[in-house]
Amino acid sequence: AVVRCRAAGVICCVNDHPEVALRVGADACHLGKEDMPVDEAWRLYEQSGVERPFYIGATANTLEDIRRAARLGASYIGLGPYRFTRTKERLSPVLGVEGYRTIVSQCREEGIALPIYAIGGIEREDVAPLMGTGITGIAVSGALLRSSDPEAETRAFMEQIARG
Repeated sequence: AVVRCRAAGVICCVNDHPEVALRVGADACHLGKEDMPVDEAWRLYEQSGVERPFYIGATANTLEDIRRAARLGASYIGLGPYRFTRTKERLSPVLGVEGYRTIVSQCREEGIALPIYAIGGIEREDVAPLMGTGITGIAVSGALLRSSDPEAETRAFMEQIARG
């Protein structure tokens, strides 16, 4: 699967398990707030002997979460949730458009330049308002999984992002 991702120009990211990501040749690992700390995942990367570029993302719900992830060396932030979602069992308070706008602005004021991706309950109609907050991009799962045609829905999301 990783080879097919690379051939398509897509970054393959493994959720929660950096040791698995490194072993299978993935490009990245995303860590939730209750997973291994980012700095420990970087130590695994260093010990692995892997010499290709690797990214380690971190989940955040607040500016303080982003500060912590930045200090520990996160490559990017998954910030959310945007709205209620059934994808997560324990959901943090929803941010909405204004929450994203505020946190992105605070990051800029503090000189935190990590890419920030919105996540959590995002539908196609949310793309333009979210992109207007200054985020780098979005992460989507539920809307694609619920779709009767996930491939067409993915294309529609990509078109919205390109317009945003």
